[in-house]
Amino acid sequence: GATNLSFSVDSVNNGDIDGDKTVTLTIGADLFANTSASLLVTDDDTAAHRTIGGRLIGTIAGTNDYYAVDNLTIPLGQTLTILPSSHLFFGATNGVTCNGSLIASGSQGSEVVFTRSPFNTNWNGISVVNTTNTSILNHVEIAYANTNGGVTLTANTSASPLVVSNSAIHDCGGNGVTVTSWYNIHIFPLTVQIVSNRIFANAGSGVLLASFAAGCGNSYNSATVTGNEIYDNKHSGVFLDPSVYSS
Repeated sequence: GATNLSFSVDSVNNGDIDGDKTVTLTIGADLFANTSASLLVTDDDTAAHRTIGGRLIGTIAGTNDYYAVDNLTIPLGQTLTILPSSHLFFGATNGVTCNGSLIASGSQGSEVVFTRSPFNTNWNGISVVNTTNTSILNHVEIAYANTNGGVTLTANTSASPLVVSNSAIHDCGGNGVTVTSWYNIHIFPLTVQIVSNRIFANAGSGVLLASFAAGCGNSYNSATVTGNEIYDNKHSGVFLDPSVYSS
């Protein structure tokens, strides 16, 4: 019985310089004729200032600087690939939430960098949650995240794979890397691998591995941590937290 409705249309802020685009929206409903309207999607990217934000999948081209204007979210079942020499800058309220797969694989001298902008405030770090897709952080630098820490994995299934390798994670307000398994969740050595990184100068621990249990709902965290240089962190180098709660 409604005579009108309103809705929002989210565009994708992908950092590509592809100019303004006019699109046609066609709207229909049962027993009604379709109607159409034109919408101009404005490109806010220039070679000197590329922006990203919101829900994003696909590929971020390398050798560019990108400024996050919103929290960067990778949807469940989708993949965001970041090519070498990409530099991503985040403000105080922004970070990366990965519900799908994040593939950031650089090389020595062509690292993928996640850091803050402006330089007087820290950002929200990289959070991997609710996923069964593998995320890979290889030859990346993660710096100046806030108390959330550099990289956090909250495993909500026993298959939440993450590989962090050959990377530098430093000067974060929390832990460098945090891996947490909750009740009835088991992390296996091949599921999560933290290998050959430099993890230093963080305000928490270098690596925190937590495994929580409640009542009969047990869990374990057997993530692989090997070949890392972990130093100058305020708390432990590697902190193991097995906690049990009564139900």
